[in-house]
Amino acid sequence: MVNPVVLHRYFTGLNELLTETDISNKQSVIWNCDETGKQFEHFPVKILVPKGARSLVERTTANKINVTIMTCVNAIGNVMLPMFVVKGTLLGHYMGFNTEAASEGCMWADQEKGWMNDVLGEIGSEHLRP
Repeated sequence: MVNPVVLHRYFTGLNELLTETDISNKQSVIWNCDETGKQFEHFPVKILVPKGARSLVERTTANKINVTIMTCVNAIGNVMLPMFVVKGTLLGHYMGFNTEAASEGCMWADQEKGWMNDVLGEIGSEHLRP
């Protein structure tokens, strides 16, 4: 979808916004955030069973655990540690994860469906401000 008209309109609007807000030369305050969802489910590649076995018991879970990960980087290359959002409505649903192994400063949150929303985006953006 590289449409010259659409691209021109986008970059014209972007230039106007940068000029109006006077942040053209303040790359440290221009951030780009993105999110991705990851599902954690075990899919064995190889399973060992005794020769001649008539049945195979596979140990997997029927539960799919979705984690949404939001990351941000600014125009000069500074990065914000990721925010992990897990499914849950009660405080601490992420306690089943090994949060101690995550980098210091990573944020953990829970949301009813495990998705990023505007409230969590605002919480995450608080860490972007100088």
